[in-house]
Amino acid sequence: MGDPPRLELKCFGPPTVAVDGAPPPPDVLWRKNLALLVYLSLSPGRTRSREHLVGLLWPEKDEHLARHSLNEAVRRLRLALGHDRLRVDGDAVTLADHDLHVDALDGASIPVQPFCEGFSVPDAAAFDRWLESERGRYGAWGITALLAAGEAALTASAFADARDRALTALELDPTNEQAVRLRMRAAALDGDSSGALRAYQEFVRRLREDFDLPVGAELRALADRVRRGEGGGERPGAGREADSPLVGRDRVHTTLFREVTAARTDGPRVIVIEGPLGAGKSRLLDECQRRWRLEGGTCALARPLETDRALPWAVLRQLVREGLGSAPGLRAAAPAALRMLAHVAPGLLTDIPDLVATEGDAVAALRDVIGAVAGEQPLCLAVDDAQWADDASLDAIRETLTSLPGVPLLLLVAEIERQEENPGTRRLRATIHRQLRGATMALEPLSDADVRLLVEQAAPWCEGPEQRDRLTRRVVSESSGSPLFAVTLLHGLAQVAELRDDAMVWPPPSVTLSAPLPPEVPRLVRDVIVARVATLDPRTRRILVIAAVGGPVLDAPVIAEIAELSAGELDQELFALERGRFIQFDGEHYRMAIPFLAAIVRETAITPSQRHRIERQYQERRQRGRQTTP
Repeated sequence: MGDPPRLELKCFGPPTVAVDGAPPPPDVLWRKNLALLVYLSLSPGRTRSREHLVGLLWPEKDEHLARHSLNEAVRRLRLALGHDRLRVDGDAVTLADHDLHVDALDGASIPVQPFCEGFSVPDAAAFDRWLESERGRYGAWGITALLAAGEAALTASAFADARDRALTALELDPTNEQAVRLRMRAAALDGDSSGALRAYQEFVRRLREDFDLPVGAELRALADRVRRGEGGGERPGAGREADSPLVGRDRVHTTLFREVTAARTDGPRVIVIEGPLGAGKSRLLDECQRRWRLEGGTCALARPLETDRALPWAVLRQLVREGLGSAPGLRAAAPAALRMLAHVAPGLLTDIPDLVATEGDAVAALRDVIGAVAGEQPLCLAVDDAQWADDASLDAIRETLTSLPGVPLLLLVAEIERQEENPGTRRLRATIHRQLRGATMALEPLSDADVRLLVEQAAPWCEGPEQRDRLTRRVVSESSGSPLFAVTLLHGLAQVAELRDDAMVWPPPSVTLSAPLPPEVPRLVRDVIVARVATLDPRTRRILVIAAVGGPVLDAPVIAEIAELSAGELDQELFALERGRFIQFDGEHYRMAIPFLAAIVRETAITPSQRHRIERQYQERRQRGRQTTP
């Protein structure tokens, strides 16, 4: 007598038994003996009456023979598993709980195989019906748990994990549209839009050929959005750099993307992201908008310049130009609201005929317009570089959000930390958790482990762990945890092999930068940018030089005149610079892709006399423009 040995019973997949970690005696695996173990382990209190068990497993025998068969099964199981493992008290048979481990009772584990796969008991129809019922119940639970875990992985940007969960759910239920949606979204957000569409086409074919079922409208709409690139483009091919990967700050990312999801179903949300130059704010804003569009939402983006700070409604005009003015549902707004919006943003609502601009209550008009747009599709308003945003726009947007409870509406704000805080963003932050739900997030520098992950992803040319460790330490030293510096440095080293030996030097040399550059720009970052500029063909490099002299925002007509190029020829050069990640288009202007790029080019790519000559040409061209403006 005494405690029975440890008994492990696995019910997912073909059922198996282990006794103290070893295979059991053959008697345990006899079909009805194993069925009795499985059934008792999942019965209330691990107990069933003799009469119930006899009717379940030996219905083909008369009562006397059936009871004998049950007694014999209990006897053999006791011999194999210990006398105290099965107790018989009067008419009740009980499986002891002591040191009993059943995977189907472990709420922390997700069943990834069917319950008792391939198992059945001849001449026991009631037991087989119970098996089928349990398979359905555990299968539904497993799929629900897998999809929940997959959504959590998607929120954490663990795209491979999310796809794996979706594939496992599809193995359990090949017709599950929620699972294929998860698989498609994970692939699209990971930059694999073709993979997302292949998953969709496979699913459509399986439904049609194996089940004679049509695909749902929601899934078709997701496929259309992926085709339009609304979840992000294809992974970069030859000659094109990837976006900086989202690494580190797992807690920030999870909180951020959870708030983005909640705004679609639970009313307005405000997210304020702040950090120093190069902390990755714009990258996070872009990722939030990609997720929003992929789920069928509308986005509008404003990126004000320093000169916009003093211009009332500058941000609102940009939002109208970059998404709000062409959003579905806009025409459902009240005519007076549209006339007021046309007054604030003149010349931008050209799709609405016979619209006469009229002054009025801008806040009331904006409330009506945003309510109409968000009533058609969830709406995301994003303001990057919000330290330059005008107070009128920020205050009107804030008041609008507080007056539209329950509307699927998200406001994303990113700003660079400054000593003098923007009053509009200060008032906006004050409403979070008081009048509006949301979060304020401060971006900290990347950790050494984050930079190591970046090195592993972006420096395949490193040979072995020793070189990766050396490069990681150098990047940590040069970047001080700035994602902008780290990614710029690694992208440059990927393209300019001649600088890699210098990058592997440890400790790094101490070099003081010359005055025209921001003092925080690391020397090696400057060197890789200079080397990349040198790889451009002469005409493209000249366009970059002319643009750099003009400042961070490109004035295309002036550049074309100075370079003596037609508009079409300039477009080709700007496309080449954009493809090489030297410039980017913000929806309104081309601007330098890296904030300090113009300063580096001005210092290193031309002589002072050349720079002065180009500056004089800019001044003359702009002076002529002012003289001809009515």
